[in-house]
Amino acid sequence: MAQFSVGANNLYLQAIPVFSEDLSTFRPSRVFAIALAIGLLVCTGADYQQFVLAARSPVAAVCGCVLAGLLLFVIAFLPSAVVVAMQKGGMLGTLTDTKQVVPWVLGRVAGSAGQGADKLMLISLSVAALGAGAAVLRAMSEALACAVSGHRSARHPMFAFIALGVSAFLASRDQGIVNTMVSVNVVYIASIGVCFATMVTGIVIPAQHARWIMAMGFTASVVVYLVGWMGQHGEGTDLVSLVLGCLLSAATALWFRFVDGGWSGRFSGLHR
Repeated sequence: MAQFSVGANNLYLQAIPVFSEDLSTFRPSRVFAIALAIGLLVCTGADYQQFVLAARSPVAAVCGCVLAGLLLFVIAFLPSAVVVAMQKGGMLGTLTDTKQVVPWVLGRVAGSAGQGADKLMLISLSVAALGAGAAVLRAMSEALACAVSGHRSARHPMFAFIALGVSAFLASRDQGIVNTMVSVNVVYIASIGVCFATMVTGIVIPAQHARWIMAMGFTASVVVYLVGWMGQHGEGTDLVSLVLGCLLSAATALWFRFVDGGWSGRFSGLHR
């Protein structure tokens, strides 16, 4: 409805060629980092896989994935087309914060349905955002609990406070949502990439070794992230963070492999 009300139809039909042209303004390293960080997490994320695993048959799973991809491709350009159309038409008024644009557009379109509908729309968006934030906070707390030796429960409030602190630190950068997702995903991939590769290739790593491998990759990636925050590396920060984290993580794995040994070649889970 928003698309028709602001006359964004022509922009939407031209979205794909315009998007392709805009990609040329990015460095290849930036495009690669975005595609890898988003694509890999989507393909391996448990929150996406649960729907595939729930399929009644392999054919249903494949058809569902193809259908979801087509629908996502169709609707992906709608928000940007609407916002660009409103900007060209001078309909954004005095809005200066880019994060307010989409909620403002949705509220305006909902307001055309009746008095108070815009407020109801914004309340619904706020509830959805709080729910998503609570789910992310719980996942972060559980991950921290599993990473700390001797703790197997995320109920301790300390983990929630640590997760909130990390989230506040990321939010303080005032990045766009895509840049934030890419940076966080890159750190995550650099941390678990080597252990994930050994798992899928059937190599068993002792749990203590795995912790050190992930810790070294995480540390290297975060250090580069912080250096990038201070203005170094520019658009290549995420790629440098990913490469250096993976390299240091792989080097740690090789050191454990040839110095300590004890790795088996058939996957049966991490040694406890």
